[in-house]
Amino acid sequence: MIYVISGMVRAGTSMMAEALKQSGIPLLYDETVHNTDPEEDYPHNTYDLPTQHDMAQNPEYLNGCAIKLMVSSVCEIPRQYRNNVKVIWMTRKVKSVLMSVKLAAEHRGQIREIPTPREARRVERFWSKRIIEYGFNIMIVKYENCVKHPASVMAQVNDFLQYPDFGLGAAVAVVDPRKWRQR
Repeated sequence: MIYVISGMVRAGTSMMAEALKQSGIPLLYDETVHNTDPEEDYPHNTYDLPTQHDMAQNPEYLNGCAIKLMVSSVCEIPRQYRNNVKVIWMTRKVKSVLMSVKLAAEHRGQIREIPTPREARRVERFWSKRIIEYGFNIMIVKYENCVKHPASVMAQVNDFLQYPDFGLGAAVAVVDPRKWRQR
């Protein structure tokens, strides 16, 4: 089984990737892009991979591992592998996402055009629909629920993934409600 973490930007995908890593699931990521000077919004790592397209096209060596992929890369996973993939789809309230994007850009000194809430909802609906249409086994995790009730949500994640020796306590410990500032 391949465990994929995906979702829209700033929806908690890095937090979920860290939780799965700490739970004992091997997490595939490029350590050269590991945060050497982590910002306060990413205390561990973003777990982004520069070569996502290649990995999505050739996933057999990912068996038994977790990987964080952009949603477009998830949709590139060939049909013959999709029954062997479980996707954790992270969602978050659009206004919180947009505020988080704005604050992160300001923190980095970047000027960025922020989409309207309507545009952001349209994009999220488009990708959510595609993931489901492509036939992936998917669990939708709301960021807000994960932060408010980490033990309950991580227990549900454990039930969904059915990973042997899932370290539930270690996964729960990653979720830090103090990081949830943009409500």
